[in-house]
Amino acid sequence: YREHKCDDADSFPHGLLRILRLPLPIYNLYDKLNHRDFEKYLKWRPIMQIFLSHSHNDEIFARKVASLLQSYGLNVWEASNEIFPGDNWAAKISQGLQESNAMVVLLTPESLKSIYVQRDVEYALGAQEYSERLIPVLVDPDKTIAKDDIPWILKRLNIIDLTEYETEEDGIRRIADTLLEVA
Repeated sequence: YREHKCDDADSFPHGLLRILRLPLPIYNLYDKLNHRDFEKYLKWRPIMQIFLSHSHNDEIFARKVASLLQSYGLNVWEASNEIFPGDNWAAKISQGLQESNAMVVLLTPESLKSIYVQRDVEYALGAQEYSERLIPVLVDPDKTIAKDDIPWILKRLNIIDLTEYETEEDGIRRIADTLLEVA
């Protein structure tokens, strides 16, 4: 993150923001645009918080997904970056779900067995702010997940299957594009 100091706070919503903490991809955009164009960009572009739901066993891959989504300018809530020793785990997860307005759920053999991932998905299905913003992502390079293993409700959504892309990065780019379309 880098800070952007605004000379004209009235040009921002409610005139309250003088200093913005911006993800580096957004700050790089600021470097390319003049000050006024950047302020217009910030006005019409809603900030989206993505909750990344995954099994603890998939943490390394989840961090990679989070990092790549952040490189596309998305804010990502991922447990290993948000929960620290001594934190109330359940309260932090609850806070992350409440503050987010989209979810990417990584479907792996481990996550399909996880009661916690199931609860995350149930929350997203019931919350209005997640409407059309629940993105199931099939991560199964070994093809060990049978179609019957995927919950019926997730089958009704467009599942992004990372094995259909030439590289994982291409598949993650598709996730980012999908999220940016609904932002």
